[in-house]
Amino acid sequence: MGKLKRIFKLRAGEGPRVSLLALQYFFVVAVTIAGKTTRDTYFLSRFDRSYLPLMFAVCAGVVALLSLLYARVAPRMGRASVFNGSYGLFIGVLLVLNIRMTGLAVPFLYVWVEAVISIATLQFWLQAADCFDAREAKRVFGLIGAGGALAAFITGMGMKPYVKTFGPDSLLLLVCAGLVASWVFGKMASKYEIPRRKKRKHLARPEPEAKLDRYLISIAIIVGLSAAVTQIVDYQFKVSAGMAIKNEGDLASFFGMFYAATGVGTLLMQLFVSGSILNRFGLRTGLLSLPAMLGTTAAMFMLQPSLVVATLAKFADQTLKFSLNNSSLELLWLPVHPDRRRKLKPVVGGTLKALAEAAAGLLTLFVLKKFDFQFLSAMSLVAIAAWLFYCVRIASMYLKELGSAIERREVDMTGLDIDTHDPLFQKTIAQELENPDILRRLFALELMEGQPLKPWAPRLRQMLQSGSVEEQDRVLEIARNDEAILSNALITEMVGRSGLLAAGAIAIAADRGLTQCLPALRIRLVEDDGETRAQAATAIVRISKAKEPEAKAILMGLANEGTGEAQSIAVKQLWDDEASLPTSKLRSLLTSASIEGRIAGAAVAARRLDHGSISALLSQLSDARTAAGAIAALSELKPEQVLKGIEAVLFAVPPSLLRVGVMRSIPELPVAGAAAMLTRVLAQLEIVETRTAATSLLALARREAVPQSVKPAIELCTRQLTKEAYRCVRILHLLGEAPHAVLLRDHYRNRIRSVIPTMFILGSINEPNSPVEQCIRVYESADKTRLPFVLEFIDSAFEGENRAGLLPLLDQISWEDKDVAGSERHSDLPKSLDAAFRNAAANGDPWESKIAAHYLKSDNQGAVIPVVDLDVSMPSTLEKTILLKSVAMFQNIPAEKLSRIAAIAEERDVAEGTVLMREGEIGESLFVVMTGAVRIHRGENTLTVFGRGDCLGEMAVLDSSPRSASATATAESTLLEIDQASFYQVLEAHPEIMQEIVRLLTRRLREANDRIAAIK
Repeated sequence: MGKLKRIFKLRAGEGPRVSLLALQYFFVVAVTIAGKTTRDTYFLSRFDRSYLPLMFAVCAGVVALLSLLYARVAPRMGRASVFNGSYGLFIGVLLVLNIRMTGLAVPFLYVWVEAVISIATLQFWLQAADCFDAREAKRVFGLIGAGGALAAFITGMGMKPYVKTFGPDSLLLLVCAGLVASWVFGKMASKYEIPRRKKRKHLARPEPEAKLDRYLISIAIIVGLSAAVTQIVDYQFKVSAGMAIKNEGDLASFFGMFYAATGVGTLLMQLFVSGSILNRFGLRTGLLSLPAMLGTTAAMFMLQPSLVVATLAKFADQTLKFSLNNSSLELLWLPVHPDRRRKLKPVVGGTLKALAEAAAGLLTLFVLKKFDFQFLSAMSLVAIAAWLFYCVRIASMYLKELGSAIERREVDMTGLDIDTHDPLFQKTIAQELENPDILRRLFALELMEGQPLKPWAPRLRQMLQSGSVEEQDRVLEIARNDEAILSNALITEMVGRSGLLAAGAIAIAADRGLTQCLPALRIRLVEDDGETRAQAATAIVRISKAKEPEAKAILMGLANEGTGEAQSIAVKQLWDDEASLPTSKLRSLLTSASIEGRIAGAAVAARRLDHGSISALLSQLSDARTAAGAIAALSELKPEQVLKGIEAVLFAVPPSLLRVGVMRSIPELPVAGAAAMLTRVLAQLEIVETRTAATSLLALARREAVPQSVKPAIELCTRQLTKEAYRCVRILHLLGEAPHAVLLRDHYRNRIRSVIPTMFILGSINEPNSPVEQCIRVYESADKTRLPFVLEFIDSAFEGENRAGLLPLLDQISWEDKDVAGSERHSDLPKSLDAAFRNAAANGDPWESKIAAHYLKSDNQGAVIPVVDLDVSMPSTLEKTILLKSVAMFQNIPAEKLSRIAAIAEERDVAEGTVLMREGEIGESLFVVMTGAVRIHRGENTLTVFGRGDCLGEMAVLDSSPRSASATATAESTLLEIDQASFYQVLEAHPEIMQEIVRLLTRRLREANDRIAAIK
C-alpha cells in the first residue's frame, strides 16, 4: 500500500477509504464475472437456447425498470437501508435457486443475475462518489479500477480449477460468497462517506431545456446501433460456445478464461493503444475501428460460422468498446453544452441503450424462427453499415460543433479526455486563428499551449510579424522553445526592437544563450525603464560567461534601490552572488523592499537556505500577496527552526500583529505538532483570531486525525466561546428594544455572529470532512429556508458543548428563550447591565466601554462603569454612527467598523433652496440626511424626496460617474457629507467594509433583475 500511495499520491486518511473501496469493487467485478459465467453456463446447458434473444430483451427491460425504481426508492428509504436490503435479497434468492436449478429457474436466474450485477455496480459507484470529492476521485479511481481489472483476471482464471474441484453445481455459492464479501467491505467503507446536503427542489435553479439536435441525434443513433450489434454478437458467441462445448464444467471454464482475457485486453488497449491511435489517426479512425472490426467478423461468421470467429468478434467488441470506442465517444460529447450534456448523456447511454438492446433481442427471436442463427450476421451487417455511415457523418459535424463551442467558450477541458492532436481539432484551431474576432484567436492560442505547434507554424509566424500586441505576446509565450517558429535570428531582431515584446525576446535570448544578441542588450542598459535594464543586464550575465561589470553594477543597484519587477529580476539573478547581494542586504529586502522584491527575496532565502531569514519570512505571511512565496521558502528550511520562529510569533507578549497570518499558514508549513501548538494559543486569542486558528486546525484534521492530547484544549476553547456568546445573549435580553441601544445591540449581535462560525469549525474537528463551510455560509447568509437543515446536521453530527451550545443560538427563538438555554449551561452570566458593562471595561474592550457609556448617558442612568478614554469627538461620532446604521448601504457593516466612516463624515447645514448636486456633474461626495428634506429631480420633474436617514449620491462616488439627477434642499437641513477621497482611504484600510457594500450592490442588482424578469 505504501508504494501505491506514492504512485497515486494518496493523502493522509485516504488509505483506508481506498483500500476498502478497492476491495469492494474487486468483489463486485468478481461477482460480475462469476455471475455471467454461471448464468451463461446454466442457460446454454440446461435450457432451450432459442429463448436466449428473449432473455436479452427481458434483461434490458428489467435493468431499465430497476434503475428507475432504485432512483425513486433510495432517497425515501435511505441508501444504507436499500444497500442492506438489496444485498440480502440478492443472496437469499440465489441460495433458493441453488436448491433446484432446473426448468423455469434457469431463465429466472439469467435475468436475476443481470439485475444483481446492475444494482450492485450502481450502488458501488454511488457510494464511491460519496466517499471522495471530485479532486480525490480523479486521483484514486484509477487505483480502485485496477482492483476491478485484477478481479476480472483472477476470477476468470480461477473458474476452471474451481469447477474441477467443486463441480458446476456450486457456482452459485461462489457468486453468493462474492456478494457477501462485497457487502461486508461496502459496510466498512460506508463510515467514510462524506455527508451531503440534499438539494431542495424549491431552491433549485431551473436548468435549460435539453433538446436533441442533429448532432446529438447522430450520437444517439451510434450508441443505439452499437448496442444492437453487441447483442447479436453476444448471442452468436454464447450459442456457438454452447454448441461446441457440451460439458457443463468445460463451458464454465471457457467463459471464465474468456472474461479474464477480455479484462486484460481492455486494460492493455486503454493504456497503450487507444491514445496512440487517436493521436496519430484522429477521431474518425477511433469511431470506425469497432464497427469495421465487427463488420469483418460478421461477414466471416456468415460465410463460416464457428466458435473461433464468434469468440474473435466478442473479444473485439469487449476490448474495443471499453477502450478506443469509449474514448472516441467522449470526444463527441466535448462540444455539447455542459447543461445539455449532464441531462442527455445518461438518457442516451442508459435508457436508449437498454431499449436498443431489447429491440435487438426481440428482432433476433423473430429472425431465428425463419433463418439459421448465422444469418443474424446479415442483420448485423445492415446495422454496421448504418453505424459506419453515421460515424463518417458525425466526424464532419464534430468539426462544426467544436468551432461553435470555441466561439461560445464552452469547451470543458477538465471534465473530459480531450485530445488536441486530433486532426479535426487541429483544423478547427487553424480556422479560429483566421477568425476576424481577436478574442476567438486568443482563445485558440490558449488551447494550443503545451501542444506541438507544427500544424499551425506558418500562421503563428505570421501573427508574430503582423498580429496584435496581445497575439504576439501569447505566441512568444507558447513558442519560446520552438525554433521552427521563433528562430534565433528573429529573436535577435526582436531584442533590438522597441515596445513591449522586447522583454519576452530578451528572456528567450537568455534561455538560449544567444551571444549575437549581446550588442543590442548592452544598448538597453541605458534605458530609462528599470525593468528593461534589469532584463538586459540579467540576459548579458547569463549569456556571457565572462565578467560583465557594467551589467553586474546595474543589477546590484536595482537590487538595493530598485522597485517593483526590476528589483525582483535583479535579486533573483544575484541569488548565488553573496558579494553582490550579501545576506544582511537580503534580510533587509524581505521586510522593506517592494512587493515584488520581497517575493524574490523569499525565493533567494530558500535557495541559500538562510535560516536567519525565518523571522522576516514569517512577517510576509500577513500579506496575501507575499504569503505564497514565504510559505514556499519556509518549506525549504529546517522544520525545527521554522517551528521556533512560529512559536515566537504566536506566544509573543504583547501579542504580535503577525499572529493571524502565521496561524493561517500553519497547515501549509511542514512543522511537527502544529495542532498542539494551535490549541496552546487558543486561550490567548481574540474572537476573530480564534476563527483563524480553528480553520487551521480543521485543515490539519483533514490531513490526519488530531491527537487526543489536544482535545481538552479544544473543548475548553469551545466552552469559553459558548459562554461569551451567551453573555452577549444575556445583555441583548436585558437591553430589549431600548431606543438608545442601537450600537450596543449591533455590537453584541455581531459578536455572536463572530463566535458561531468558530464553534461550527471546532465542533467538526472530530468529523473533519463534514460540510462545515456550507453550514457557515448558510448561517452567514441568514437563509432561513436552509437553516433547519443546518440545525438537523448539528443535532446529528455534533457532540457535547458544541451541540448543546449551538442549537439554541441558531434556532429561531426569542432572546429570552436563548437566555434561558444559556443560563442552564452557565450560572455566572451577568445579572444586570451594570455588571455586564463593568465586566466589559475590566476586560479592556474600548469600543464596548464607549458605546456602553454613551448608552447610559443617553438613557439618563449616569455613568456606572470605570472611566475610559473618551476623546471629545466621540459622542458626535457615535451619533453619526447611529445615523449611518439606518442607511441601507451601511446597515450590515458592524458599528465598530462603521465608526471609521462616521469619523470622516462632516456635518453640513444648508438653507432651503441650496443645490447639493447637479445632474451631469462628476460626483465627489455622498450625503446622508440628518434633518430636513432634499428633493431629487431632473429639471423641474421631481423624482422623490429624501428625509432623515436617506442617502444620496452614493453611486456616483463609488464609480466616479456623472450625477444621474440633481438634489435641492426643500427646507433647512443638516446633512452628513462624506468625500470620495477620505471614503476610499477608509475602504482601503478596512476591506471588510467594501465587502459589505459589494454584497448590498449585488443584492440590489439581483432584485432589479428579478423585477425585470417578472415584467417579462
